[in-house]
Amino acid sequence: MRPTPLDVEKISRLIQGHDQNVLMLGVTPDYAGVGTRLTAVDRTPQMINQHWPQDSERCTALYGDWLDLPFDDGAYSSVIGDGSINSAASGLTGLFREMRRVLKGSGVAAIRVFCSPEKPQSLAEVAYGYLEQPDLNSTALRFRIAMAIAHQFPGYTVRLEKVLEHFNEMFPDRGLLAEKTGWEQTDIARFDSLKGSDFEVGFPTREHILTHAKRSFASAYFVESEGYPLAELCPVLVLR
Repeated sequence: MRPTPLDVEKISRLIQGHDQNVLMLGVTPDYAGVGTRLTAVDRTPQMINQHWPQDSERCTALYGDWLDLPFDDGAYSSVIGDGSINSAASGLTGLFREMRRVLKGSGVAAIRVFCSPEKPQSLAEVAYGYLEQPDLNSTALRFRIAMAIAHQFPGYTVRLEKVLEHFNEMFPDRGLLAEKTGWEQTDIARFDSLKGSDFEVGFPTREHILTHAKRSFASAYFVESEGYPLAELCPVLVLR
């Protein structure tokens, strides 16, 4: 579910005219070339070490808390990110407030978000869909399972181990899943990496996100994504 070249182009277009000094929440390497100057902030040094290309004169990464950014008010002309809101779904009001603080008055934010549908699919519907007309991407299945159960939890925040538990219940016959989808068993076995994980990811609905965003921004709306499995649930949130 990494951003495609179309996603990168869309983000670049949405912040055009405000791309002199860009703040990125996270270290998504696909966006490293966006803007005249870019500063990436991540809450885990491990992510910086594993995913960020080498710092250069125009782009730098540093460790920091998104809810308490180490920058002056109005320091950035734009804020971008990919899944950043999903990583901070339990603290959206504080996140949007801090984004507004570090943006110039005329600044803009553009962040791709993974949104649960307003009316969640049941797990049975997800399972049936994958056995009858599967997405080509097994990662999309993880997301669909998480989205199907996210409404059960505060802030739509799901512990990843729960995704594995439900996957095993939905698809007890992994051989049948491989046959129906054409996936390799090694690809399906990647679900097992979620075992024992206490990591949480939020999948809020569009309405939930907009409710929180409008407490800090005068304008908040979504721009659709396209061209890959789950694209209809991966819009770009634009804030002004």
